[in-house]
Parts: sequence; C-alpha cells; structure tokens
Amino acid sequence: MNHLQQKTYLSSQTLNKMKLNKRIILVGAAGSGKDFFKDYLTAEGFVPSVSYTTRSKRKGEINGETYHFTCDTVFKEMISDDDFHEHKEFNGWSYGTTKHSFNNSDVFIFTPSGIKTLDKEELKESIIVYFDIPYEDRLERLMQRSDSDNVGRRINADTKDFMDFREWDIKVSNPTYCPEALLNTIIMFSKI
Repeated sequence: MNHLQQKTYLSSQTLNKMKLNKRIILVGAAGSGKDFFKDYLTAEGFVPSVSYTTRSKRKGEINGETYHFTCDTVFKEMISDDDFHEHKEFNGWSYGTTKHSFNNSDVFIFTPSGIKTLDKEELKESIIVYFDIPYEDRLERLMQRSDSDNVGRRINADTKDFMDFREWDIKVSNPTYCPEALLNTIIMFSKI
C-alpha cells in the first residue's frame, strides 16, 4: 500500500466520526445486539467507552476492552473518589462509566437507569439507540451463550429495567438489522 492509499484509508476510517459530533448511546436488553453494533462502530473508527464492573468475566471478554473488571472494594473506592460520571447496580453487580471515559469516548452502552443519570445538555449531545429486539430472538441468543449469569435471571432483570422505557431517539426492532444502514440513520438523525 503506498502512502496515498494509506492516507485515503485513514480518511475513510474517520469519515463517519467527522459527520457525527454526538455521542452514541446504545441501550437494549441482554441479547439485543448492542455489543455487536458497538463492535461495528469501533471497527468504523469510533472510540468505545469501557465501563467498570464488578461482575465476573464471560467467555471471550477481555479486561480493559470489554469492561474493566474489578472488585467491590475498588469500585466503592472509585465512587468515594468521585471517579464516575454515572454508576449503578444492575442484577446484583455494579457498573460505572468514569468521567474520563464519558468525556473522551464516542460509543456507550447504558441501561435505562444509566440514561436517567444524564442531564438535559448531555441528552442533547447524545443519540440514544434502543435495541428493542423480540423476546424470542433474544432468548435464542442468550441460550447459545456461555455466561456468568443464568438466562432467566437476566430476562427478569431486563423486563423490570425496561418497563416504560421511552428515552430513545432511534429504535431498532429488526433482529437482522444492517449495521451500515443503522449508522447512516444515526448520521442523518444527528443533522436534525
């Protein structure tokens, strides 16, 4: 690859980021495809937020990439040190986004309770994409995973967490959505 081709490639990697000056927040129940889309956006040059959690690592997850896996003691110290922009407990584990990550990342995965922590200005600077995939599709995906949590517990927790959730800008209901088309929709929405 010559210098000109490399420069063109690098420009295409950042083209989507240049078109979008808002953070993208992905919200959805377990098995809805939000991690898949986060990985797609990362491959397109967006910078993902890496949250902290006290839950156990699942098969295939990498500390520092998927999450920063930590213990309750360290998590509580981070709360005391005011390191988090937002943090919450979900399904018995703690999750949190640091202030540094919130201010320096493009793509986030939040729960509905995490969305509630955002103020009006932060909501205005964000595009919230809600993955509302049918129950049967999510259940099938969860049954195929090897997780640190059981499927029934996750579904029950999500049902409660997503009850009356309405704070979204774009809703994805098709389990076989096209990531490229969704990114184009997000870019178009950001111009409104």
